[in-house]
Formats: sequence, structure tokens, C-alpha cells
Amino acid sequence: MIGQKYNTQKSILSIFVACLLVVGLMLPVSTAYADPKADAQRALGELNSMQEELDAASNFYYETQVQLEEAQKRVKEAEAQIAEANAKIESCQTQLGERARAMYRSGSTSFLDVFLGATTFKEFANNWEILDSLNEKDAALVKGTKQARAQVEAAKAEAEAQAKVAEEQAAEAKRIKEQAEATQAQIMSVYASLSAEAIAAMSDEEAAQALADQEAAIKAIQSGSHVSSYSTYRPNTPINNNKKQTVDADTVIARAKSKLGKPYVWGATGPDSFDCSGLVGYALTGSTKRIATTQGIGMWTRVSNPKPGDICVYHDYSSSKGHTGIYIGNGQMIHAPHTGDVVKIGAVQPRMWYVRY
Repeated sequence: MIGQKYNTQKSILSIFVACLLVVGLMLPVSTAYADPKADAQRALGELNSMQEELDAASNFYYETQVQLEEAQKRVKEAEAQIAEANAKIESCQTQLGERARAMYRSGSTSFLDVFLGATTFKEFANNWEILDSLNEKDAALVKGTKQARAQVEAAKAEAEAQAKVAEEQAAEAKRIKEQAEATQAQIMSVYASLSAEAIAAMSDEEAAQALADQEAAIKAIQSGSHVSSYSTYRPNTPINNNKKQTVDADTVIARAKSKLGKPYVWGATGPDSFDCSGLVGYALTGSTKRIATTQGIGMWTRVSNPKPGDICVYHDYSSSKGHTGIYIGNGQMIHAPHTGDVVKIGAVQPRMWYVRY
């Protein structure tokens, strides 16, 4: 009886254990073996890669916009040339018409008229000079008309060519923008997929990296090693520590600080959202008109003695990936980091060099 009861209890326990195993197997692997730190590291890798794509897209988009504006400007110039040439044609034709009507009313003046109508050689010479002058004027009017018509045809061809360029650049800008928007959606999707623990771990990873970057930036400035570092990325522009800052440093930093907490948005130049070069442009000028991307900023006057109010920048000229911010001293900058983040104070990043506006 006791043995039977024991066997019954053993069977119940076995069934219970089996149920637990089945339930465990049915749980998603990520739930059973979740590692927030590993998830954070994976997410950071994905996010950094996609943000670099966005940075490159920003440079390409700005270049395309500049080319589009230039093509549109040339179209307007060609149209102005067409209008000017048409006006010249109309003027020449009017003058030729008046000459023809005058000659018709008075009768055509020919060599025979000049010869027979003159009573003296002096009168003949005077009449001949008048006839010759009139013929030259008529010839000049005809020549001017022909030249103006040729100008019209050339200007029309230029206008059509530039209109085609503008159309192509507009289409390319649209494609880049759509691709950037898709990348931003992917970034937000990665954030949404993370658990609260993974997000916290990712914040810890970023904070640790920022501290390491800040310490490295301070040491690089003190030792001067940032001057020769990263030559693969940095253009070989000369250093000019004597260049004066064209905008008061306190003003630049105050403008940047006034935007702390504003969201990063790709392609934005303010006043309520920014990308990295949009923020730098706003801090320097107080305007929401973009003055340059990281590609252009990287070509500004390079300095080895960075001061608050200078610009720290990184740009890979082979891939157009880059980042920039306002240097505030102590290895730190104010920057618009990436999609999903806000304008904030952070460490000067590895590969960055310093330029003065």
C-alpha cells in the first residue's frame, strides 16, 4: 500500500517536471536566455552603422541640393539671354522694316541714281558716302539679327540641358531623402525592439565609451597627437593657429546650449530639431540655413590649439561618413548625435580634428 502510494507520488512528480520542461521549450529563446548587455552591444553596432549611412546621405543630399540650385540658376540665366536676344532681333527687324519702307516711299537709291543725280564731282562723292553708309548700316542690322538668332538657339539648348540636370538632381535628392527616411525608421525599430534592461545597458555602454573618448581627447590635445592622427580621413590642409575666430566663442556656445534637448532629425537645421552639421551652422550664424556639411566643415582652417567655440569634425572623404560638433573645452562638445537622441554635451570622438570658422 505504501509502495503504491509512493509510486503514485513519483508519477505525479514526473508529470509535473515534464510539464515544466515542455513549457520551457515553448518559451522564446530570447526570453529564456536574454542577455541585456549582449543585446545592447548588438544594437549599438547596428545603430552606429545605420547612423553612418545617414551621415553619408546627409552629405550627398546637400551636394545634390547645391547642384540642383546651380542648374536652376543657369536655366534662369539662359532664359534671360533668350529674352535679351529676342529683344535685339525685334529691334533689328523694326529698323530694317523702317529702312525698307523709307526706300520704297523715296525710291531705291542705286549707283546710277548717285551718278546721274550729281551735277559736280563733289556732290557725287558726298552722295556715294551716304549710300555706302546706308548699305553698311543695313548690313550691320542683318548681321546683328543673325547673331541674335544664333544666341537664342544656343541659349535654348543650354536651358534645356540645365533643365534636364535640374530634373535629374531633383530625382536624386528625392531618392536620397526616401532612403534616409527608411533608415531612420529602421533605427527607431531597433530601439523599439530592445527591452528596458537592454536600453539601460546600452546607456551604460555609451556613457563608458564617452568617458573614455573624453579622456583620450584631453590627452591628445595635451600631447599634440591629434595633429598627425587619422590622416587617412583628414584632408591634408595646413594648420593655422593664428587664425582668429570670426564669431565670438561665447555667442557660439550660448546658441548651441540653447538647443540642448532638441531632437536629432536627419536633414534638420533648426530651430526645433537638428542634425549634426545643422546644429553647427546654427551655432555659428544664428540662421537655419545650412552653411556646410561635415565634408565642407572638414576643409575649414585646421588648428592644433583648439579653443572653446572651435569646431570638432570627422569626415571620411572616401565614404562621406562623418560627424561634427561645437567644442566647449575639456575634451567635450555640444552635438546632435543620432536618430533617437537629442542635442547634448558629449565627448569629442576619436578620429575628430579641430577647425576654426
